[in-house]
Amino acid sequence: MRKATGNKNIAPMVCLNAVRNQWRVRLEITETEDGAEWYEEDFNYRPSADEIRQLYNELVNEQVRQQILNGFMYEGKAVYLSEENQLNFRSAASTPVRFKLGENEDGNPVYHTFESSEELASFNKRMSDYIVTCLNNGYQRKDAFKTEYYLKE
Repeated sequence: MRKATGNKNIAPMVCLNAVRNQWRVRLEITETEDGAEWYEEDFNYRPSADEIRQLYNELVNEQVRQQILNGFMYEGKAVYLSEENQLNFRSAASTPVRFKLGENEDGNPVYHTFESSEELASFNKRMSDYIVTCLNNGYQRKDAFKTEYYLKE
């Protein structure tokens, strides 16, 4: 799937070539100052409602994954929440403990030392709450998605 930009009022699904039965599906069409932006995928056949829903679910899953990886902040510091980092944060048994949270804009590592078990527990709870919130937002977006919008003649 690729990100694209163009004019406002673009069709969510369009036949590109009737002879070759080529179709384009556009997801998350959002108006911008210069027109609109969206994600799109081409098919060599007219996709079904189930295929469009699956495509949307894959897009949302990737966006949620990226949000979890890169969106969590702790004391003004961006925390990179890879699965390995999450496991490391949760498995720390004693304090003080120093972790690399991520990198700053210049690519330099950002560290934080958790001085007490209470501080580490608070961090882990905030991290877990953040992940659950991201997942629940993704579930809501997927549940609200309507394929009827794409299947109009």
